[in-house]
Amino acid sequence: MSLMADVAINASFPAGEVDLEKRNRVQNLMSERSQPSFLAQEKFAEAVYGSSPYAHIGPTMESIQKLDAKALTSFRDTYLIPNNATLIVLGRMPAREEVMKAITDRFGSWQRKDAPASPKVDPPAPKRPDRAGGPAGVGAGRYSRGPAGANAADLRILPDDGGQ
Repeated sequence: MSLMADVAINASFPAGEVDLEKRNRVQNLMSERSQPSFLAQEKFAEAVYGSSPYAHIGPTMESIQKLDAKALTSFRDTYLIPNNATLIVLGRMPAREEVMKAITDRFGSWQRKDAPASPKVDPPAPKRPDRAGGPAGVGAGRYSRGPAGANAADLRILPDDGGQ
């Protein structure tokens, strides 16, 4: 727990380590972008999540190049704060009072700060008509099962005719 407290409270970003991580991340991103599955995941997330942060499954080359110790320190000072964190303690523990004392001893100096509000993100607009008003064959249709005891081959899709 002492190590976790030190990392949370005193995180540092030596320039040489940041540069090494940037080089490694660029190589990793080039490898990912050569894989059709990664490109498909990227397009899928973009279609599903629109402008939400969830739409970004990896960094861009530009965002990696912008990364430096100053940017990391700014992020740490803004977001790595006790009121924006959750400490999960697992394993065989002593009594609750002892655990709380250990947490207070190690994390007690970590000062609370105001966290920025989460950005408002609008959900993406639908890219196809809904089932009720769409043309047949575009997300529309009813499913019908053959007579009792029929097998999966008897499942058929009927065009949506408004319930007629």
